[in-house]
Amino acid sequence: MKKLLLCFLVSATFIACNNQETKIEKSSNSYPANATGYNLDSSENINIAIKAAKAGTSFDTTTLKSLYSDNAVIVDNQINQSLSEYIKSWSQVFGNGVKVTLDSIPVIWESVENKEDDLGIKNYVHGYVFATATRQEKKASLIMNFVFAFKNGKIVKEWDTYDSAPLVELMK
Repeated sequence: MKKLLLCFLVSATFIACNNQETKIEKSSNSYPANATGYNLDSSENINIAIKAAKAGTSFDTTTLKSLYSDNAVIVDNQINQSLSEYIKSWSQVFGNGVKVTLDSIPVIWESVENKEDDLGIKNYVHGYVFATATRQEKKASLIMNFVFAFKNGKIVKEWDTYDSAPLVELMK
């Protein structure tokens, strides 16, 4: 009787483990079921965000226009702008002889939400840009925090936050 019970217990354990393994294998998610999304450390959207950061610091407006949707909104230090308004505002800085060099993008990742927001967006790239702005002999360090929202491979919204005081000082 003990052998029969032991055999039954081993069989039940083996079946339960096999069923559990099958459930895990069949799962399409590699993140917890209760997660609201997941993060990526490399993706096409991250590559586009890097191109946008490089184009922005070098004021390559042709590349910028190719990366954004036609109706993109850029929130630059809490000021909502279209891409053309954004380019126009920065043309004043670059037109006054300021040159910006992208030093590094030390932190960048993409978050992918499980559900789209009201605008149909579920992909966001977050990061930081370290840059140096120069004008004549003056130099200033810049740190910018950015978030790009993506839809259909284009940037549809961007939020930038940075201290603009060093740029103001350069332009004096």
